[in-house]
Amino acid sequence: VVEDGQLVMVVVVVEDGQLARRPRLVARRCGAPGRESSVACRLQAPLEEATVRMQLNLCAAKLRTGREAAALAHADKVLELRPEHPKALYRKGQAHTQLGAYAEASLALTRAKAAAEAEADSSAAAAVEKEEARLAERRQRHARQRKAAYRRMVGGAGEARGEANAEAADQPRAAAGGGLRVGVAAAVLVAAGAVALAAAALASSWGGAEDLQP
Repeated sequence: VVEDGQLVMVVVVVEDGQLARRPRLVARRCGAPGRESSVACRLQAPLEEATVRMQLNLCAAKLRTGREAAALAHADKVLELRPEHPKALYRKGQAHTQLGAYAEASLALTRAKAAAEAEADSSAAAAVEKEEARLAERRQRHARQRKAAYRRMVGGAGEARGEANAEAADQPRAAAGGGLRVGVAAAVLVAAGAVALAAAALASSWGGAEDLQP
């Protein structure tokens, strides 16, 4: 880079998609090592903008592949440079929504909406409102699922208790039925014995009458 007729070498150090040194880039003027140049300050803004775009694109890619934790990390890198960046906050809200962290998602989306309105960015505000609707729908659906799971759990326990109670009720009835059958059998045996004795007595009396005849 040429500045004021002199050759200037600008060294830009990038680590993991971020400028390693902020807020100024490292610049060296030929013939004066270590001397900082105003050209570094002029290059800072476009390089920072490029870093923001790159991190946002990485964040979106991670969201599409289900890597929400990595997406959050990329969004946070943007917020380190620009704490109230609407799209970074919006992406952060998306990641939290997909993770089921609804309180964090709501907070991020509220900040994103305020930042979009402050910048008069109607498209960003509309995107945030759409994501807020998706968040509310997911919250309601998960609440319904939890209630249904609870009903199944409680209903299953009730059915098990009902079956146990029915089995317990059947046991006395079975025992009572068994006792009744034993009692009937004993009565039958007693009656049979009585009939046999009566028959024997009758036969004996008939035999005696025959012996007394002349």
